[in-house]
Amino acid sequence: MELQDWKKKFAPAILERGESYFHNGAVHMLEWEDEQIDAVVSGERDYNVHISVINGVVSHMLCDCPFAREGNYCKHMAAVLFAAFDDGCYEVEKYISTRKRFMDNVIPDLLAYGRPDDALDLACKVFADASEVGLEYWDRSFTSLYEDCEKHWRAIWPHLSQSQRSIMFEWLLAHYSRWDASKTTIESFLFGNSFQEPAFLEPEFLRRELELLDTEIQNSGTWEADLNRLVKLRFDTMKRIPVEQAEIARYTEQYYRVRSIREQLIKDALRECRVKDAIMVLRDSKTIDGENSPHCRKYSEKLMELYQTLGLVDELKSELLYYLERFPQSDFRYVNMLKGITPPQDWPEMSERVLNLHIAPNARDDLLRKNKQYKRLLEYVIASGDACLMDKHFDILSELYPNEVRTFYVACIKTGMAKARKRSHYATQARRLKRLSQIQGGEKVAAALAEEWRTTWPRRPAMLEALQKYGF
Repeated sequence: MELQDWKKKFAPAILERGESYFHNGAVHMLEWEDEQIDAVVSGERDYNVHISVINGVVSHMLCDCPFAREGNYCKHMAAVLFAAFDDGCYEVEKYISTRKRFMDNVIPDLLAYGRPDDALDLACKVFADASEVGLEYWDRSFTSLYEDCEKHWRAIWPHLSQSQRSIMFEWLLAHYSRWDASKTTIESFLFGNSFQEPAFLEPEFLRRELELLDTEIQNSGTWEADLNRLVKLRFDTMKRIPVEQAEIARYTEQYYRVRSIREQLIKDALRECRVKDAIMVLRDSKTIDGENSPHCRKYSEKLMELYQTLGLVDELKSELLYYLERFPQSDFRYVNMLKGITPPQDWPEMSERVLNLHIAPNARDDLLRKNKQYKRLLEYVIASGDACLMDKHFDILSELYPNEVRTFYVACIKTGMAKARKRSHYATQARRLKRLSQIQGGEKVAAALAEEWRTTWPRRPAMLEALQKYGF
């Protein structure tokens, strides 16, 4: 069977629906492993699809949707095959897996026979060819093949002579100047990453790397992410040579506005127990990056930690108020911290100030309850119109304000039951009806509502079942 003959396996209507799913972006997490395709297709829920392709022939297909479990070829299978074949994925994955296997089989033998130069030529040739082909497939990831080449480079590296290493270095510099997806791999080999050291540690190589990075920094323009990465790489490379401390100081001053440099200065200051220097850089970072920067939250949290360590109460209080005003709170960690440094007689006023900040709604009701401001809590819940919020505080509010809670619950339950269409919806409203019956004066109201629903919707078995479960 030829590659495109897979379409003959599907009924025309199924094939058409599968193609529609593919074009609507329903196919996710498509992976090739040798001759197996795995993917997830979004429909009424996510369905897992597994397909075997042997020598271009679709030989076996599985999907966990009901239609496929009955032995049929389904639209989810068709969608995955459209994604794999019609979108060029098959040929790309075949290209990548073939070259990976070739390197894995040949390079260890070349090293075993004392031919590291040939092994290096092979790995570099595969890398260069993949870089050319990858330009045609920006939507396809050649990352795994590039990473495989780097893996072999690192295996070959110890076997190379100094002259061979120099040749490789020049080759890497030449290819690093290209702007494609392979650049990250060369950068990892030249400069190292979180998991591995750089390959070239001799001073003559490191100085050439500094020149390369200077050129890259000049060409980075206004791309903040590139500038942050490149400036940090140059900083790390300078320290490996090493250069004079005065030169490093001049460099950090020149690029002080670059976030990665300030982060490094903070890290160095804390490692050397220069806490006040770290605080100064953190304060500068809040100003330089701006209040809307996603990094400001991190700076503020670190400042609070350091202020607390040094016992700087006024600075800590100021930073806490800044933090509580600008960032949503998911718990009371920082509110409690503020309370801990505020004199008890001043806390009611400070608590009111915190409530008037831009505190997240889910924290506001908890804070009101924590402060035992139950009347304000009731007003807040009623104003929100959120029945779930009333559920959350039902125990205390129904005891203190039964009439208000009863009125609120009746309105919410009526609205909720009118909109209910699923079993879970009915169960939620029946559960609230049960709570309503436990409020002073609510038992008769709840019973009347249940009877009204049975009369109005006698053919909703899920509703009748929910009512019966909760005693109505």
